[in-house]
Amino acid sequence: MPRSEDDLDLNVIKAMALGHDIIQPILVDSELKLTDVFENKYVPAYYVFDKEGKLRHFQAGGSGMKMLRKRIERVLNDNNQELIKGDSKTELLRN
Repeated sequence: MPRSEDDLDLNVIKAMALGHDIIQPILVDSELKLTDVFENKYVPAYYVFDKEGKLRHFQAGGSGMKMLRKRIERVLNDNNQELIKGDSKTELLRN
């Protein structure tokens, strides 16, 4: 749900992401598919999914970037912990 042309301008979006140290993939919903599915009414809107595609966090509005960063880090850490556990299980099975 773009409020202006800037909301669809990839250069503006990339600059904002870099300004907030966001390096994870970003979806630009130019066809409003995600907006419709989630009935989004706010811009910007942030959806954090885990590796299985489960929605782990939703945040609307331009403030609260620290909270968003914490949620992203939590999902990434959870994924890393699963990888570590998976590696140790594999190691145990080999021995």
